[in-house]
Amino acid sequence: MSRRIVLCIAILISSSVMALGQLTTGTMTGYVRDQSGAAIAGATVTLKNTDTGISRTTQTNETGKYEALSLPAGNYEVSAGLSGFQTAVHTGISLALGQNAVVDFTLQIGREIAQIETTTATVANIVDEKKVTDLPLNGRDLTQLSFLQPGVIKSPAGAGAFSGLGDKLSVAGSRGNQNIYLLDGVSNSDLSGNAQSASGQLAGAETIKEFQIITNNYSAEYRSQAGAIVSAVTKSGTNTFHGSLYEFLRNDALDAAKWEENKGGGKSPFKRNQFGGSIGGPIIKDRTFFFASYEGLRQSQGVNTQARVPDMAARNGILPGVTPITVSSAVRPYLDLYPVPGAGNRIVSEPGRRPDGTVLLAAIAKVPTNDDFGLGRIDHNFSNEKLGTIAGTYNYDNGASSSETPPGVLGDLLAQGFSSRKHVISVNQTSIFSPTLLNEIKVGYSFTNPVQDIPLTSRDFGSLAFRPGRTLLGQIQVSPLDDIGYRTGASDYQQKLWSFMDGLSVTRGAHSFRMGGNFERYWYQQISCSRGCNGRYQFSNLAQFLQAQPQLFEVQLPGAENPDRHMAQMMFGSYFQDNWSVRPSLTLNLGIRHEFVTVPTEENGLIAAMKTPFDAGMYLSKQAQKLYPTFPTLGTVDGFYTNATLKSFSPRFGFAFAPGDKKTSVRAGFGIFYEHPMLYNLRTNIQEMPPFAQIGSILAADAAAARIQLTFPRAIENPALANLLTGGGLTARVVEYQQKPAYIYRWSLTLQRELAPGWAVIAGYTGSRALHLWQQSEPNVNRWIGWPNNVPTEQKVFPLRTSPLYAGRINPTFSEIRYQSPNANSYHNDLALGLQKRLSQG
Repeated sequence: MSRRIVLCIAILISSSVMALGQLTTGTMTGYVRDQSGAAIAGATVTLKNTDTGISRTTQTNETGKYEALSLPAGNYEVSAGLSGFQTAVHTGISLALGQNAVVDFTLQIGREIAQIETTTATVANIVDEKKVTDLPLNGRDLTQLSFLQPGVIKSPAGAGAFSGLGDKLSVAGSRGNQNIYLLDGVSNSDLSGNAQSASGQLAGAETIKEFQIITNNYSAEYRSQAGAIVSAVTKSGTNTFHGSLYEFLRNDALDAAKWEENKGGGKSPFKRNQFGGSIGGPIIKDRTFFFASYEGLRQSQGVNTQARVPDMAARNGILPGVTPITVSSAVRPYLDLYPVPGAGNRIVSEPGRRPDGTVLLAAIAKVPTNDDFGLGRIDHNFSNEKLGTIAGTYNYDNGASSSETPPGVLGDLLAQGFSSRKHVISVNQTSIFSPTLLNEIKVGYSFTNPVQDIPLTSRDFGSLAFRPGRTLLGQIQVSPLDDIGYRTGASDYQQKLWSFMDGLSVTRGAHSFRMGGNFERYWYQQISCSRGCNGRYQFSNLAQFLQAQPQLFEVQLPGAENPDRHMAQMMFGSYFQDNWSVRPSLTLNLGIRHEFVTVPTEENGLIAAMKTPFDAGMYLSKQAQKLYPTFPTLGTVDGFYTNATLKSFSPRFGFAFAPGDKKTSVRAGFGIFYEHPMLYNLRTNIQEMPPFAQIGSILAADAAAARIQLTFPRAIENPALANLLTGGGLTARVVEYQQKPAYIYRWSLTLQRELAPGWAVIAGYTGSRALHLWQQSEPNVNRWIGWPNNVPTEQKVFPLRTSPLYAGRINPTFSEIRYQSPNANSYHNDLALGLQKRLSQG
């Protein structure tokens, strides 16, 4: 027996195809005893899914224990029998996603599954089908149900096509982009690590059977993740036809105006239509089933917008406490872009504010939002049990939303729209070679495409562009006015993910072994306009703006932008897990996982690196050196950074102790998890690395020191200023070259007590210590007095002013360095107290 187990492990570890290990099923286990409490070996246990008619058979071992692995979530009838004994049957048993359900046959017939968890240390919460259906769900957004779980709060991260739309989860202290969403075992996450569409919602209330949020002490079969794993399984057809149709309408008829709406122009209009349906049933009774669903959203929402603009006097050069100013003819076309009071807006009263030449305007912007979500699923049960079952799922989700559409206050001076496309395909196949040996294969493909676009406008800004050939208005920042214009442009991000997982489950005596591996290949395309591609002017006050005296100018240098990037990255993982029932009251969860990722590659060889923040240039690949022969190159590199993930071993340990009547359980666990340098963490800095994106900035004071005037609005056309920008005014976004592994220690202790049938109380503590998390910093500060020696303690040290300013930086080759590195650390501790009631009626 041991030789067979070792052989299986060796085959899996030596294979080039490793495993993903995301569970889409549950496990049922228990003991069969006689009336005296003695174990009954060799009893036959049959588990029948009452929804589909599919059955699984297993036998008890010498201790009377049975275990059925990888059972689809659903409703079951479980029976146990042996010659000479009366067959016992338990009905109405509901198995949830990821659950280790305990069904003992020493109990009375009809006893429901214990309310407490007695076999695993994993900290997880299940939102089952009844909760999805019955709980109030504003907007039918499944994300809202996540916030009902202990340890899950909203992340303060901003929204956008680049950073994800909708509410983000912060689980046990993690960041909002450190989670992974799974749909039937396949990644449903976009590049931001989120799954919501452009509508900001996680659709699927009519489609998802249940989902599980795993927050701590994952089993080794789960991939390393710094945050939570949100795993959802879809509904499937059954032996009876069933379906649904719905439409929900919500409007502003009974809404009260918010305080800011009363102050800014009255109640905003709102209308939301959500409609759809589902249908499922048998194709071949007890063999093949289908399920299909569609969910639609049509929403029109008014948003009360406000913006600070110049008042009528300021437009004529009259400012409080300032000698009248002659408005520059160069500024006049841009000044006229700011809306005037009364043109579809109203002035907001500001009692007590000192006059400063500005006025606050308010107007209602119409924000339309559409979303279409659909899913189709086929399940088949082979007559040959060794072929087992196979299920295939296809899901699409297309959404679109505009953040502001005229007649908002700033209208097309700041309007932008979002859209998203998502396609997810998964195929899951389970082979049952014997009651104690089964194999699972999961193959998946997902395509996500968030887009941030600039809506078409009837106005042509080409004549006002800061760069030749651009059609968008560049960004104008005037204190204290609201910004207008676009620092960047449209962005189109595409991610394709191919995944393969193979997992083997073996039961031997008191041990339940799981082993396997996964392979994932990410392909990423980004077409975006980097910072400064439209140019940016900054004015310190309104008077300077009226006189065309900018404080700063930032621009993408012409001919030095490469917005279209194609990158690829791969992940490999393997695991071994042993759930050991030491005795009926004690289970040990022992696991080890090894996982590593490759350094991203670029399809056209566009690779660059900065080995230290003090480098007077960049290291480039051979291909990049050919494309940029004049850029200062320090040497040759083959990758963006070194690979620090090759030794990423993740031990997982836990125990579950349920003494006596098993109404009390004590569970604890510890594990090591990693945050690998994935493309979704690094894409911004890799996209804007010099020389592929050369962004220059210059201060007016530096230009004046060089006897050059920083002009407005076409400074880029002045060759002398262009030389200043390239001679040391370049900004650089880079990734730390000498990588360190980012890892997290996690631990937990959970106490549960069943007070009465259906009632349980829980007290749980979870903690984590994270080291070398990703962060972005600016190491290129001004040199201090006595540099490069350390700054003396308890002494004020003022930076030296040089001209140009960047000449006084630690690295004078660059004016700014945005340095992404794994140098952040964190602690987290939380306590969760809860009282749970399982709803059994109604």
